[in-house]
Amino acid sequence: MSAAHNHNHPPCIREDGLQDGCRRCTQHAENLLSLDDDNLHALIERTRLWMADKGRYPLSDNELIAMRLVEKHLVFARVMERLDTVAV
Repeated sequence: MSAAHNHNHPPCIREDGLQDGCRRCTQHAENLLSLDDDNLHALIERTRLWMADKGRYPLSDNELIAMRLVEKHLVFARVMERLDTVAV
């Protein structure tokens, strides 16, 4: 994937994705709920485009980890919807 990026503060994940070489980005990749709503929404939208093969792709290894996790949850949500199951 991409080369390691060093930054003193989190980049704009909405635009730059989760970066490799950043401890905080690695934490976000492993725990999606640590993202704020705007960044989580952007990650979900990028993942949906990636899943539909619409030209989006993970921007780093950390982003790939996060996108695979989002993909898993989206697929599970579709199954729950198909089974008419409500998550509480």
